[in-house]
Amino acid sequence: MIAQVYINWGRFVIDCPHSDCHDAREVTPGQQAEVCAAGHLLVVQWPPDAAQIHAALAERPQERTRNWFPQDHPVALQGGQPHGQSPDDLRDEARQREEAALDRAEQARALLAGLGLELDPVTGVVKGL
Repeated sequence: MIAQVYINWGRFVIDCPHSDCHDAREVTPGQQAEVCAAGHLLVVQWPPDAAQIHAALAERPQERTRNWFPQDHPVALQGGQPHGQSPDDLRDEARQREEAALDRAEQARALLAGLGLELDPVTGVVKGL
């Protein structure tokens, strides 16, 4: 059976597609086959741009955000996750997340200022209490 590679926390992973098996395995770039815990022989299917996808995800500072799924991957569909993204899509998504985080931080600073408080950017301590 064919097992599609996806990326979870920056690791290349495959799931055994047999309905009676729930095994997942970490694979290494270029690996062509793997045997799951139940003994099923799996043919590893790599995206043609795996190195570029991995490089785009490696730019993200937090490992927990280094995830990618091929188009229509069952795990992505079940979890409502993006799938089939190109390296450029992944970079755009990271920029959008960063901009949203900066916006939230600015809103928090404005809220604190309205209360006569200030957040020290180095220590994270609220001043003016």
